[in-house]
Amino acid sequence: MRAARGCCVVGAPRPWNATFFALCAGGLELDCPKCGEYLNGEFATDGLVFQSGDSGGLPSKKSLVRVHQVGAPLVEGDLAGDDFAWLTELCIAAGQTEVFRKICLLYGTLACPVCAGDMMVMAEIQRSHAEENADSDD
Repeated sequence: MRAARGCCVVGAPRPWNATFFALCAGGLELDCPKCGEYLNGEFATDGLVFQSGDSGGLPSKKSLVRVHQVGAPLVEGDLAGDDFAWLTELCIAAGQTEVFRKICLLYGTLACPVCAGDMMVMAEIQRSHAEENADSDD
């Protein structure tokens, strides 16, 4: 089992570490793969909520993430591989129920509040960060 130590996740692939640091810095941002809408997320009392970007003064549309259940298969497009399994195992072993809840939300699914297209939250966050990193390398 991998363990968290200091400021990095020991044993995690380097791209996952970059995503982890972005999440710690409040990087719950992604673009809908269907319509391209910028979505900004935040943890709320009732779960993880994403809202559409600037709507030109109009109220933002919001959507609640559907939690990923432990033991349920991950969907196509998952860039994280088995990260969900070892992260949830680590949380359970350490008695970290709040972190466990947030991990299940981050690996949950979301219907875009603009076009209703379904996506896996963590896969889209990772894709967004990978694209940003590729753009900064150019």
